[in-house]
Amino acid sequence: MLDPAVFQRRFALAVMGRRTPGPFRAPGFAVYRNTWVKSLLEALAANYPVIAALLGADVFKSVAIEYVRTQRSASPVLALYGHSFPAHLAGLPLLDELPYIADVARLERLWTECLFAAESEPLNPAVFHQLMPKQAATLRPRLHPAARLARFESPAVTIWAAHQQGEFKEFEPEWQIEHALVHRKGASVSVRLLPEPEFQLLWELQQGRSIGAAIRTVAAANGSAQLPPMITNIISSGALTLSVQTQRND
Repeated sequence: MLDPAVFQRRFALAVMGRRTPGPFRAPGFAVYRNTWVKSLLEALAANYPVIAALLGADVFKSVAIEYVRTQRSASPVLALYGHSFPAHLAGLPLLDELPYIADVARLERLWTECLFAAESEPLNPAVFHQLMPKQAATLRPRLHPAARLARFESPAVTIWAAHQQGEFKEFEPEWQIEHALVHRKGASVSVRLLPEPEFQLLWELQQGRSIGAAIRTVAAANGSAQLPPMITNIISSGALTLSVQTQRND
C-alpha cells in the first residue's frame, strides 16, 4: 500500500497529465483531469475578466486551455492562479492585432496582487503634517505592500477602466504611455491613472530615496510640477508606509 503522501503526489501529477502510473491509467480517471482543467479555466476567467471580455469567449477559452496545459501554477490558491498569464499573452500572435492585451493583463494581475497583499500601517497624514519641514524631508517611506506602480506602453489603464462602468461601449483611446498606481485601502482596490511627475515621485520613494531627495530629483526633470501637493495626496491615499508589514490571514 502506498504511503498517503506518495499517493497524493502521484495523483496530482496524473491529474496534471505529467505522469499516468498504475491505477491512474484507468479511463474513468479522465473525470478528475477534466474537472481540474475546468477549475483552472474558470479561475483564469475570474482573475482576468477584462481580458476575457476583450478576447471573447471562444478565443479566451482557446488561449486559456493552452496556458493551463503548458504553465505550472505557482500557488494552490485559485484566486491567485495565472501569475504568468500576462507573459503568456505577450508571446502570442494575437498581440499583433491587440497590442495592448498583455498590458491590460498585467494591470489585472497587479489588482489581484494588491487584493491579497500583506497588511501594513499606512503613513498617517496627521502625523506627517505635524513634522517640521526638515523632518518631513528626511523621511524614507516606502510603497505600501498593498500598492503597485506600473508603466504601460499602451493606454491599458484607460481600456481597463472602460470595462468597469457596467455595459461596455466601444471606443478608440489615444495611444500613449500610461502610468498607474494600484492600491488597496481597506477591502477595496483602486486603480489610479498617474501624471508622469507623480509616477516618478513614487518611483523614487520606492527606490528608498527620502522625500526631500525624491522631490529634488523629480523637480529637476519637471520644473513646473506642483510636487508638495502631490506628496500630500499620495500620503492621504494610504499608498505609503513606514511600518513593518504583516501577512493577511484571509
